Amino acid sequence: ATLATRVGETFDAVVTSRRGASARVQLRDPAVIADVDAEGAVPGDRVRLILRSVDVAHGRLGLEIS
Repeated sequence: ATLATRVGETFDAVVTSRRGASARVQLRDPAVIADVDAEGAVPGDRVRLILRSVDVAHGRLGLEIS
């Protein structure tokens, strides 16, 4: 619900871990943890993300690297 009104905005984040082609990231502000397709990113990388969608009912964010 924190990001429900912020679709289309960009956010700075840090990769905290990887699993296959996905990376877990932590946004700087607001402090939110999410998964994103980020092939080639490694823990510690700083990335800039665009919020494409929010599914509050299922707790999912549609983020992509900008």
